[in-house]
Amino acid sequence: MVIVHPDTDFLEDIAGNVKEYVLKELNIKSLVPCNDALKYASLRASVLNVLGKRLGRSMEGVKEAVKALSTEDVLASEKSGEMVLASCSVKFSQVKITRVFKRPDHMNEGEMDAAGDGDVTVILRLRG
Repeated sequence: MVIVHPDTDFLEDIAGNVKEYVLKELNIKSLVPCNDALKYASLRASVLNVLGKRLGRSMEGVKEAVKALSTEDVLASEKSGEMVLASCSVKFSQVKITRVFKRPDHMNEGEMDAAGDGDVTVILRLRG
């Protein structure tokens, strides 16, 4: 099992404090922490609707700017905590980041699968 998360403290807790518990309860052979968000996923960003009240008519421009963000822009914004889009300052917490699992080329659908909640992605090798 691979746990993907950008926060190394979170990964250290998983790989240290609760590793044996997770291995036993899930009946898995290994637990591998990974903080490389792009190794197993692509990133997509969308604006949360709460911004509509604050931005008013500027909301459409911000939505388009968020859709146009590159993966590198999303990662940089995640680290800085905010960004300027269409001349509007937007906090990173007001943008929803979705990590979409991308299976390695040498694996097929029956060999590996993943699920996540937006921040954490859990990847299981189904055979092997």
